[in-house]
Amino acid sequence: MAEAWLGNLTEAVADLGSNGVPGLPSIKTKKLVVRNSDLIWAEKNVIRMVSMAQLKGGCSNSSNPIKTLQIPNLNFDIHSLALNHTKKLLAVSGTHQVLVIVLPRPGYANLVSPTLDSRSILIGQYYHALPGSSQLAKVDWHPWSSSAASLLVLTRDSLLREYDVSLDSDEPQQSLSFTQHSAMPGSLSTPLSNHRSRGFSADDDRDDECVSFHLGCSSSDWGALTLYALMRNGDVYALCPFLPTHALVPINYIQNLRGVTEAKLLDPAHEDNGIVEARLNQQMRWLNAMAKQMHSLDGSATSFKCSSPRATGSILRQGPYLVQPPPSDDDEEADASDILAIRPSQLPMDVFVVVYTNGRVDVCLATDNVEGRWSSRAELAAQPPVMSTYETIQLVNGADVGYPSLERDPVYEDTVYISHSSGVHALVLKPWLDELAQTECITRDSKLIQVVQTGERDNAQSNPVVALDIVNDAFLGYFLLALTANLQLLPLALSLRVEETSGEGVEEKEHKKGAEGADHTSEHLKHYSSLLDAAHPIDLDAAHSIDLTRGLDGGHTRDAIAITPQTLRYLGGVVSNVRRHTHALTASANSVQDRLSLQIRESARQIDRLAHVAQVATNPSNQAGVGSGKGGRVHAVSLDQLALLARMDRLLQRLMDRHQPTLSVHETKWFEELARIRDEVGGSGGGKNGDAKGRALQARMSRLNHQLNILRPQVEAYQLGQAAKLTPSSAIGASQIAKVEGVLHEE
Repeated sequence: MAEAWLGNLTEAVADLGSNGVPGLPSIKTKKLVVRNSDLIWAEKNVIRMVSMAQLKGGCSNSSNPIKTLQIPNLNFDIHSLALNHTKKLLAVSGTHQVLVIVLPRPGYANLVSPTLDSRSILIGQYYHALPGSSQLAKVDWHPWSSSAASLLVLTRDSLLREYDVSLDSDEPQQSLSFTQHSAMPGSLSTPLSNHRSRGFSADDDRDDECVSFHLGCSSSDWGALTLYALMRNGDVYALCPFLPTHALVPINYIQNLRGVTEAKLLDPAHEDNGIVEARLNQQMRWLNAMAKQMHSLDGSATSFKCSSPRATGSILRQGPYLVQPPPSDDDEEADASDILAIRPSQLPMDVFVVVYTNGRVDVCLATDNVEGRWSSRAELAAQPPVMSTYETIQLVNGADVGYPSLERDPVYEDTVYISHSSGVHALVLKPWLDELAQTECITRDSKLIQVVQTGERDNAQSNPVVALDIVNDAFLGYFLLALTANLQLLPLALSLRVEETSGEGVEEKEHKKGAEGADHTSEHLKHYSSLLDAAHPIDLDAAHSIDLTRGLDGGHTRDAIAITPQTLRYLGGVVSNVRRHTHALTASANSVQDRLSLQIRESARQIDRLAHVAQVATNPSNQAGVGSGKGGRVHAVSLDQLALLARMDRLLQRLMDRHQPTLSVHETKWFEELARIRDEVGGSGGGKNGDAKGRALQARMSRLNHQLNILRPQVEAYQLGQAAKLTPSSAIGASQIAKVEGVLHEE
């Protein structure tokens, strides 16, 4: 159940929305993001934000907590919002324009004005805003940018451009292509082997149109340096290694990757494979060039600034992935919409989730992990990477779901949320991932749950979901926010998983409790135990069939039947067999009758127990000395729980108000000044420049001390000589005293 403040937030957002009936979006959208405790959403060409922490705490100084950002350059309809990793910059994209906004500081909620002035920068106007330019497919930030300002812009013509907003917003730092043209880096000029990834024909023009991309996230191999791209026809490509022009890379990652690659290169198994050996040599050259950029680091650094080495050549476009088994012919007509690659802790490989416009979701396993590869003649003979389709799931049967989007759960890596025109589905991979961790055979499927439904199934597209985000905050809680096209905000509280013991132990404990009965436990503590045991059902057909296959000698079958010892023995055996099975059938009938009597007794016990439970639930007194009974007590406990939760929220809000988790601007500047003085005087930090300044200051101080030591004896001797010359009878004039003081001052 949503809390009261979420209801107020929903009403405030809905009041600003339009009353018209929205249509099905013609492009993939994401019009809502969450920055810590701030909710930011877009409507047409307007961006608004509200502090959910202020709204929940009820301590906002403004009558209208929702603020509207005043952005002069924003004159286009917004389709997507992307927040960088420092949560200070917001990328806003439309159909052909990209804009970066500097978000206001967290104290904006205390301002009285309903509008906030924000600075903005237009990105790549020459490449995206001119008539005839390709439509934007996706805009996202790279997490390893040294300035947190590396913006990746993908267009439908399969061109990926990287803009460093802090340096140049007009020209891209680098450009890559996911199509196979020799003029673009990252591809081979000679075609690869004609493996068809999904069985499409050669005249399918959708294989040159890119719809989405995703950055890898694995820290144990080349996954963090991999860029996956999804084509409109469902083909998946990979570029590795990919880094921003000005990157900030963890030191341990490069060192570990270098050690693993060196171990593979020394493995004798790769000596006979020339392609693998040449690939490993290129990887070692690239990693060694990266390691050379670490020489100017101090011992406490965890990351280093670098740029991707260019000496190894242009990056090879890997793919398209060969999917096994391929999809059916009916599924080939649908367009791909979004892709998500995750690396669960239970698997040493990537799991791809690909969603299509017809509601189909493919869950695939990457059989071959992506490695760093560059264009070379040796790579012409290499086989394309392979992914195995684990399962195919249908979201909504017989309905177009628009352009669905994928969102990963921030708490559980095995949960993916799918937003589409019919609502939101949760795809949980945990069942078969846990089974895979325990055994090599997988029999379970993923669990698909519809958590949000925007309307009736026949009319679900009247209010499609245009954005989805998950909030995980210590003060706000753990919940999902879905935004519909008419600005209806749908909050859904999510539950955290509770670690349970193994199922076998629980079943054994329950079985023991049922066997012990009332002799070992009191009546109000023990669980209800059934009279029916776990006996196997009686199989009358298999256990009590009469075997009459044994007959007389085949040589005498045509003769007249005569009473012989053999005939008598045969008849005696048949009679004995029939008598034995008759007794067994009688015993089985008795067992069935006993079982039926036991089931009647068990049914009567269950009816009595249900009547007792109903009496306990409806009895006001309940033999407890209270007038409201257990129902009233449960209601009182629930009210106390709500009061305790509200009190805990107020206490947490007061603690957050009194405690400042980050330094203020003046404190930060003061500590920076202290660090600068320390580096200049002591030379203990700042790298080589700091050491050089420190040594220069120390040398100057030593030189001044030496000059002072030389001048001090001369001054003392002069003062003694002047004191000896002065007698009580001799008087010194004012002019002489002035000359002496001048000389002393000069010394």
